[in-house]
Amino acid sequence: MTHVAFSRPFFGAEEEQAVVEVLRSGWVVGGPRLAAFEQRFAMLCGTRHAVGVSSWTTGAFLVLKALGIGPGDDVLVPSLTFIASVNVISHAGATPVFVDIDPATYNIDVEDARRKIGPRTKAIMPVDQLGMPCEIDRILALAQQHDLLVLQDAACALGSRFRGDPVGYLSPVAAFSLHARKVVTTGEGGIIVTNDAEFAARLRRLRHQGMSLSDFERHQATATTFESYPEIGYNFRMTDIQAAIGLCQLDRLDEMLAARRRLRFFQTILISNRRSSRLTSPRTGRAIKFEYVQVVDSTVTVSWRHCTPPGSRPAGGAWLPTSSRPTVPWMLSFLLPRLPLPNACSSLSTP
Repeated sequence: MTHVAFSRPFFGAEEEQAVVEVLRSGWVVGGPRLAAFEQRFAMLCGTRHAVGVSSWTTGAFLVLKALGIGPGDDVLVPSLTFIASVNVISHAGATPVFVDIDPATYNIDVEDARRKIGPRTKAIMPVDQLGMPCEIDRILALAQQHDLLVLQDAACALGSRFRGDPVGYLSPVAAFSLHARKVVTTGEGGIIVTNDAEFAARLRRLRHQGMSLSDFERHQATATTFESYPEIGYNFRMTDIQAAIGLCQLDRLDEMLAARRRLRFFQTILISNRRSSRLTSPRTGRAIKFEYVQVVDSTVTVSWRHCTPPGSRPAGGAWLPTSSRPTVPWMLSFLLPRLPLPNACSSLSTP
């Protein structure tokens, strides 16, 4: 049986050559490629600073620690999200409080978040579900009313826009994923964007064992310098190998986003006459459509034999309950680049 790949990264000869150049340079971590990648990513998001880390999870954890969130604190998080959003809250010692989602977008329901705010609530972690930008303006307004911190989980949302601005632009801090199945990948990795210079400096220190100087800063110094360790830190660094791959990926970002839009267009045509209620879309802005999502009635099932080549089966199509509300239908999720276009799902049938 042939398996259809869950997801394949979009790599070319450029990424291969970039890795070779880093290896030959001898500077494989904390060097010039990382600095260049961070600068480029910050420009893409319209922010002043970007901090590369080893994964979205380690980056979000660092943010929560730097914000002072810990035991005794509650953090609001949508009930439909990847487990990493919840894990980092628990790792920080805080308690996740689940907020229902808006059935039109699958992003956090701002009014339900308002109802869930309690005396221990310290922060809100909105998620740009499946790359669809959350209503960050409403979330920031709610947070300001109740003196709450905000960490935007933009893991899947690189390339999406909210009211014309790139995701991450309006947030005090946002965390992106660079995992292998994201739009832009460095194999594994994450990156945090912010406009707060002091906060960015602290994140860089925390990712590097709490060291006051990075290796690159020490290398550039004209005189002998000695680092200090003003606080306990972690080893959550991104390598220059990853950053070099990331730079090449950013070069082809527009191309990859255009390819995703084409795939979504044709897959929508293929299934548009089937029994489904709607396709997800943001209320305001433009989504990259990290995954292809179709909402169907709970009685509808997928005939996989019509979705894939003969003798094969998909590795990752998923039925997911969209909400705790019993009236909300179910969601059928495909990663956009997963299935070859001619074999995109073309049949839905009732049992």
